[in-house]
Amino acid sequence: MKGEVGIQDSQADKIELIEYLQSKVHMPVKSAQEITAYFQLQQLAKGDILLEKGNVSNHSHLLTEGFIRSFTFNIYDNEVTTGIYHPTSLGNIFMSYFKGYEVKESYQALTNCRVWHISAEDTQTCFKHYSSFRKLGRVLLAHNHIYLHQRMLDMIETPAEERYLKLMASKPEIIQAVPLKVIASYLNITATSLSRIRREIYK
Repeated sequence: MKGEVGIQDSQADKIELIEYLQSKVHMPVKSAQEITAYFQLQQLAKGDILLEKGNVSNHSHLLTEGFIRSFTFNIYDNEVTTGIYHPTSLGNIFMSYFKGYEVKESYQALTNCRVWHISAEDTQTCFKHYSSFRKLGRVLLAHNHIYLHQRMLDMIETPAEERYLKLMASKPEIIQAVPLKVIASYLNITATSLSRIRREIYK
């Protein structure tokens, strides 16, 4: 099920988006106000699908409230969580957005969420007219690259218990809000192993 995209967003909604933009890069208020006119708000309920595997992503997404996961299925048809996104961490699904490739994962709301969308065409308009928006694009691109590279290294170099402790330290809100079976899948361990790790940590 997909959440509905708002036809007309309230002034309070727009203020939320302005504050988000200004939290990521220095941006004049006037520019931020003008840029927000290109965005629409989508509210997702827990369990809603933001984007389904096999589709093409033609929007940028800015998550300002809630948690979203990406997931797919392995060769044994077991569901695997490939990413957990918290506010300010979800941007473009790059290979689909820029190259027109089909999305290889589905994106699902783990809680009620607020997601802002801007179309590819409007993104290019904002890139052309606002230097601060171009800077925002570079910041989000760098953030996603660092996140994916560090996650790859953690899976290779870091024991499961350390990966869990690192997640606890860096993103405790994920531990509190996201089901343990999803966290276990994200950490590439079984739910049983995660339960054992948690027991040992909290002894």
